[in-house]
Amino acid sequence: MLFSYSLFYPVMTSSLFEKDPLKQVARQQPYWIACALSTIIYGYVSMKLRTIRLPLFVGFLIYTAGIVGLVTIEPYDSTNAVIFAGLAGLGFGAPLILIVAGVQLSTPDHLIATATAATTSARAIAVTTFTAIYSASLSTRLESYIPSYVAKAALSAGLPKSSLVAFIKALTAHDMSAL
Repeated sequence: MLFSYSLFYPVMTSSLFEKDPLKQVARQQPYWIACALSTIIYGYVSMKLRTIRLPLFVGFLIYTAGIVGLVTIEPYDSTNAVIFAGLAGLGFGAPLILIVAGVQLSTPDHLIATATAATTSARAIAVTTFTAIYSASLSTRLESYIPSYVAKAALSAGLPKSSLVAFIKALTAHDMSAL
């Protein structure tokens, strides 16, 4: 779950909205602040309801809405990107706290530490694995789509066909003098 935000949002932010690293990090804070605050809310609600199922479902639903909102971002939707990041963080607070609580509540007393460590380790391994998978699939798709989309856009903007290869090479190399 986390990798869908932590890999996608920084790339989107640096590509569409901010080049300054400090501002890029500042734009990520609504996610983490909402996540931290929502863990308290989800913990309290699950305690009052005496179940983790409903708050966990609501959290997953809100997280999904936030990620879907981020996918719909266009180049001039800077404010919406920050809002959807906060919404995703609000949803991520539920699995962050309630899965560990569920493991601890369903484990015999003498195995709580082991079960908690296993849950945390499984999360870390999953993030590592899926980060590699996500990065590989994203770079593979970008390698094939960017040249074709850039070529179409450049040709429709009036670039001569003879200059297309040099233009794409200069663009991918960030060679501003050649552009």
